Amino acid sequence: VRSDLGPISFSSADCCTSPCSHTFHVPCAEGLRSFGINQVCPMCRAELPPGPEQLFEQGCRLYLPLLQLVERSGGSWAQLTTTQRRTMDKVIGAWKGAAKQGHAEAQFNLGVMYEKGQGVPQSDKEAAVWWRKAADQGQVDAQ
Repeated sequence: VRSDLGPISFSSADCCTSPCSHTFHVPCAEGLRSFGINQVCPMCRAELPPGPEQLFEQGCRLYLPLLQLVERSGGSWAQLTTTQRRTMDKVIGAWKGAAKQGHAEAQFNLGVMYEKGQGVPQSDKEAAVWWRKAADQGQVDAQ
């Protein structure tokens, strides 16, 4: 055991809590995924949530067809069917999952959704929260 290394510390922004309640360093978990390591908690072997890029892409695949539909029908998000609202809930869930893992584009997109009330209650306050997180990550459009 080397005593010259000192304690290791990470900022809370670099960490994520898994569904099993263990906290892990997001870049380390991404590194494990890049090596093809099973997505399980190294502590208890519970399945880890998908990575931020995967969640963001999943949200985009669901969101873009809805956006096109809304734009073609006059731009009203209030007119979504029940099925479309459920799809929008999946988009929000995926992007919030990615955003909580530090994905700046997901954070920015959530800000836009809250600003415009796209599938969520319109809230300038909530939009500002997500834009601040994105700006802190260096997302230019959020600054």
